[in-house]
Amino acid sequence: MARAKKPLTARQQEVLDYLRSRKTPPSLWEICAYFKWVNINAAVHHLDALERKGWIRRIPNQSRNIRLR
Repeated sequence: MARAKKPLTARQQEVLDYLRSRKTPPSLWEICAYFKWVNINAAVHHLDALERKGWIRRIPNQSRNIRLR
């Protein structure tokens, strides 16, 4: 049985919507450029939260490693 996904903040929902709008997974730099973030840690922080809440899965040691659930 699949676990229930946890609710998202408004910004996390914006990031998820961006991920869904893409044909291929974006790089961290593309996410930063889209949201006009100057620090890559902002993208990592939001992706960590999305993964922890069950909305995405990331494959370790792989470029463009974001998979929607």
